[in-house]
Amino acid sequence: MNETEINQQEEKKIEIKDNSKRAKTLLTVFWVLTGLTLIGLLSGYNELQILKNAQIGEYVSEEEANISDLLQGIIGLVQFGLYIGSVVVFLNWFRRAYGNLHRAGITYIKHKESMAVWTWFIPIVWFYRPVQIMNEIWTETQEKIKSIRPINPIFHSWCKHRIVAS
Repeated sequence: MNETEINQQEEKKIEIKDNSKRAKTLLTVFWVLTGLTLIGLLSGYNELQILKNAQIGEYVSEEEANISDLLQGIIGLVQFGLYIGSVVVFLNWFRRAYGNLHRAGITYIKHKESMAVWTWFIPIVWFYRPVQIMNEIWTETQEKIKSIRPINPIFHSWCKHRIVAS
């Protein structure tokens, strides 16, 4: 057997579930939320200008004030929905990433796959356990990648530098 066939057999043994769609969805939700936050800031500034004009005695139509209030309310509701959606998408992505470590055959993982979600909801534990799980995901994924295919030494040293710096 040549090296390509061995790598193909190793990849067949590892039945890792695809997490890329969840990651793309999460990034999209974050970008939409960022854009909506910027729109909310502009709308809030407009609302503030309307209130300042009314305060100094300039004429502000009731229709203009109502439209501004309605716009602020709609933006707030959409932002709230997107926040909830981003939490759900993130937790799904996080659980799948941690579960992939189990599916990759890494036996010394400290927690079950479901703990990747529940750890966010357990008081006190939510301060440290998500970081521990994310560190496991990062470290073990990097080790698994290195074992499957060699990594460019320059990229590897850059990654190490980024981890140490943060």
